Amino acid sequence: MRSVCGREIYFVYGLAEPTAASPQEVPVRYIGYSSDPERRYRDHLYRARKPPSPSDTDKVAWLRSLVEPPKLILIAAAASLQEAWEIEREVIAQYHEAGWPLVNMAPGGQCVNHSEAVRERLSRANKRRFADPRSHAVLSRAQRRRWENNPAAREKARATTIAQFKDQEKRANHSAGQRARCARPDEAEVRRQRATAQFADPQARAVAREKAIAQWERIKADPDKYEQARAHLRRAGRRRRELEAARASHQR
Repeated sequence: MRSVCGREIYFVYGLAEPTAASPQEVPVRYIGYSSDPERRYRDHLYRARKPPSPSDTDKVAWLRSLVEPPKLILIAAAASLQEAWEIEREVIAQYHEAGWPLVNMAPGGQCVNHSEAVRERLSRANKRRFADPRSHAVLSRAQRRRWENNPAAREKARATTIAQFKDQEKRANHSAGQRARCARPDEAEVRRQRATAQFADPQARAVAREKAIAQWERIKADPDKYEQARAHLRRAGRRRRELEAARASHQR
């Protein structure tokens, strides 16, 4: 991570063919952003060295096809994550307009406005990834290590989520999407099976119970949070009843 005066700096970077001396000479094939481009570059190479799997993206396939590692090119610097998102989107759009063969699956940035084609590609890739028990286990272990050993990453993710949900429109859209998803019988069945499998393990039940108790004790210690939690539980109860009624209506 790089910083100036204590503030984190983000970079928009490109991965180009090994013979590229600059973005103008040989087309950049992939655009990304990171506060630590060198570490992100190593992550890309590590992913490409892993055995092929159904979840491989066009980027991974391109990296595997190279005889030499790709060249890392720094395209721009940004003073904030939001600015990095905007620059990444602009650069990807410019390169697409110029006809450069990017292997990016998404338009860049926060990626909240995917086209239908991009959403379908991402959906297929994620379904293939999680359908493989080995891939699922590897991803699970990686996520646990990331959050357990990196308090800064946990705090950063928490702050980002809080900032996103302060936007009333985003909250409403998210809520509507979740309700529509949970109202589908197939999705409800998948969630039911997942929860049943998870809590069939007595140890998993005990851990979940301890975490829930600890979290509730922390909430009760703050009167404002306690009232917010009670209001949230009331709303959740109403939503649950609405979903149950919607599912019953759908089955009829």
